[in-house]
Amino acid sequence: MLSLFSSRLKDQLHSEEIDNLKKKVANLEKDNENLTAALRKTQDILTAVSQSQSEFIMEFNRVLLPVLRAAQESQGLLDENGNWN
Repeated sequence: MLSLFSSRLKDQLHSEEIDNLKKKVANLEKDNENLTAALRKTQDILTAVSQSQSEFIMEFNRVLLPVLRAAQESQGLLDENGNWN
């Protein structure tokens, strides 16, 4: 009788451990999904920032760089070949 009780108790403890592990796995899967979603959002933001930087550089080179060169030439900071003095 005692061995039967002991066996049932062990089975119950194993069952509880299995349930606890299943809960931990479910929580880890949720955490993984949340982290994956956050990583995707971060990648999207980094892509947008990179694109904005590229657009800014292109606009800077297109609009402001010629103005800066003209101003520097008028101040005598560039020679005839466009090199800095």
